Amino acid sequence: MIALTLTAYPVRTALLTAFVLTVINWTLDPGKMLLWGGVVAVVAAGLFAAFTLGRGEGQSARSIRASLFGASLMISGGLTVSIGDQLGWLSDATGQRLFGVMVGLMLVVTGNFLPKTVRPLTQSRCDRARLQKIERYAGWLLVAAGLAHTALWVFAPADRANTAAMMVVAGALFLIAATWLVVAREDKSRARPH
Repeated sequence: MIALTLTAYPVRTALLTAFVLTVINWTLDPGKMLLWGGVVAVVAAGLFAAFTLGRGEGQSARSIRASLFGASLMISGGLTVSIGDQLGWLSDATGQRLFGVMVGLMLVVTGNFLPKTVRPLTQSRCDRARLQKIERYAGWLLVAAGLAHTALWVFAPADRANTAAMMVVAGALFLIAATWLVVAREDKSRARPH
């Protein structure tokens, strides 16, 4: 297993890139000042966290850096598509498809990392093996939903891609939630004195 370790520099660079792309979008479409101002605020908060909270080498600092890096890549991708759309380089349908593909890939990455996230045993009342099994199941569901989401945005007719992709993701999230509810109910019934 290859461990992904990010130093603070790529995270800061990605966040600064997102900030620059936001300013370019703001310049191209000043009519959406509130939207771009909100994106600037989110990216600025991420930069603050990257420069202050993400300095350490512990598990939480690495987790913060990885989360900020992933978020900044998603924001940068969306902003790049928006710039291409505003400059007339992309049609509306192409921009929607690209964004749909990015969301699907984000689900794949999230599903891949979910079972690898280490939680202290004190955060859960069920045993570690059972928790790992459930998180693997949830991870596989997210990866499958992300791949299906991506494939639908690439291959399905544009007018049906959004609805079909959302149905797939909603189904996966429903299965994950149902699994956790069943586990919580079983754990609660085991905890009751007989």
